[in-house]
Amino acid sequence: MPGWHEQIKDLYESGELQVVGIIQEQHPDRCRLFMQWKQMDWPILVDSLNLLEMSAVPVTVAIDEQGIVREKRLRMDRAEDFRAGFMKMEFP
Repeated sequence: MPGWHEQIKDLYESGELQVVGIIQEQHPDRCRLFMQWKQMDWPILVDSLNLLEMSAVPVTVAIDEQGIVREKRLRMDRAEDFRAGFMKMEFP
């Protein structure tokens, strides 16, 4: 996640992009300390029971302002595509 954080930090700080993390962790304090260490300050939800059945993290999902999932499993090496595509699109 730190890689994505660096790629989208300006969008998050300007309010153009809302970010929420979901962590599958039995001990949320570990996540809090990691976020503090990496200076990431977005909200984190905890899925201690792994109800989302995630086998690996991070899983990045782009959801538009209407709540529609537009892209799943975004890769960090496609960050520029994300900026040029999703962030510039107008959704009805």
